[in-house]
Amino acid sequence: MVSWFPAITETFILDELRELRARGVEVEVLPLFGARGGEVHAGFAELRGRTHYHRTASWELLLAQLHWLRRRPAALLRAWVGALRATASSRKLLLRAPAVLLKAALVARRAQGMEADHLHAHWATHPALAAWAVRELTGIPFSFTAHAHDLYVDRAMLREKVAAASFVVTISEFNRRLLEQVCGPAARGKVQVIRCGVDLGAFALAARIAPEVPTFACVASLRPYKGHGVLLDAVTLLKARGVALRVVLVGAGELRAQLAARIARDGLGDVVELRGALAHEEIPAVLARATAMVLPSVTADDCRSAIRRRSPTRWSGSPATRRCALASRRALGARWSATSIAPATSSASRSSSAVPSLADGLLRLGRRRSPRGEERQGDG
Repeated sequence: MVSWFPAITETFILDELRELRARGVEVEVLPLFGARGGEVHAGFAELRGRTHYHRTASWELLLAQLHWLRRRPAALLRAWVGALRATASSRKLLLRAPAVLLKAALVARRAQGMEADHLHAHWATHPALAAWAVRELTGIPFSFTAHAHDLYVDRAMLREKVAAASFVVTISEFNRRLLEQVCGPAARGKVQVIRCGVDLGAFALAARIAPEVPTFACVASLRPYKGHGVLLDAVTLLKARGVALRVVLVGAGELRAQLAARIARDGLGDVVELRGALAHEEIPAVLARATAMVLPSVTADDCRSAIRRRSPTRWSGSPATRRCALASRRALGARWSATSIAPATSSASRSSSAVPSLADGLLRLGRRRSPRGEERQGDG
């Protein structure tokens, strides 16, 4: 159960499903809202026939409600009342809950028809809500994986989902402790840590090519909390100092037009390349031609009010591309990692310290770009 599949930025979900199939697990994918650009990934081909879509507005959704109203009216009422009550503290989740519940009723019918033994949802928000509702209607047990923003931004109904789930997966010990702290006894002993990984073989095949000038790859969705603005600030600073370098931005998102305009305005076109979204299989070649990966994650502007309230904020949890960089030996290293170059702990995403620190880190790595020096980058 996912919101979108395939989603171009959620290659970790695609890889997980492919690995499960390789281990003999029968997998059927039930997206709530459709696909989001991930069709470009070659790995989707083997799951295309296992992915079950439905139209956003259709008679099928209404018929599913009528089905459960006839078969299990008390369970349907319990699902609606329980979900609306538990999400009432979050305007965003409350407004979307009816659409999720309508879809969950249809998914419940399909899951029964497939004779599904278990439902697993990725993300603790809408997919976990849908899986919770399916359990209410059918009794099919469910679990879910919590990643980052689904824990840090909005926790409405999180306790209820954890209590009802057979087990909960998260990607780090930090998240596990957070879940146990927020959800109390219901989470203790139920939360398991499964860290995301990458296929090391895919990166071993990419021939390493030393760039003519220090080249830094940033593979990330073009969203505020990914820190592209900070990166461009650092590039502008280095260019003003006469430093030769090149930056390749791989990804798509809401900031593309804004970033393109800024690159043109600040005369960075000869330094920064906007490559757009690429297939998962093309990333190893991009990293093979780079001096290092740069991931300057920051706190998103839309969370400043949450910061003032000392509420959870939105930032990257454990970016998949950072693991790709490690696999290709192109990581910035522990000192210059995404979380230490521009810490995601302040709303001042372009603080006076973050930009010079990032610029200095890029400069140091650029000076160590000999093949021998690149072998030592992970020790930085």
